[in-house]
Amino acid sequence: MANDASLSSIDELVEFENALRKYKESLVQCTNDATRSMNTVNQAWNDKVQQEFMQRFIDALKGIKEMAQLIDEHQRYVHKKSEDLKAYLGR
Repeated sequence: MANDASLSSIDELVEFENALRKYKESLVQCTNDATRSMNTVNQAWNDKVQQEFMQRFIDALKGIKEMAQLIDEHQRYVHKKSEDLKAYLGR
């Protein structure tokens, strides 16, 4: 029974690791897409409101990059823990 719970825990860790990886990939891709589109628009549209938005967007990107890094670090940690647990259980 304890092994069943541990195997379930491994599966949950792997599922969590995959969810973190997918979330980070989506976050990075969406951010890159928005940045690329904004840069295209900015080539032809140059007014004060757009410039202010662009500056605020650039400032916000710092937080998004930190979030992506945090997720990446934790995803690697969860991966290591699941691998350690698999080795311990001989799986």
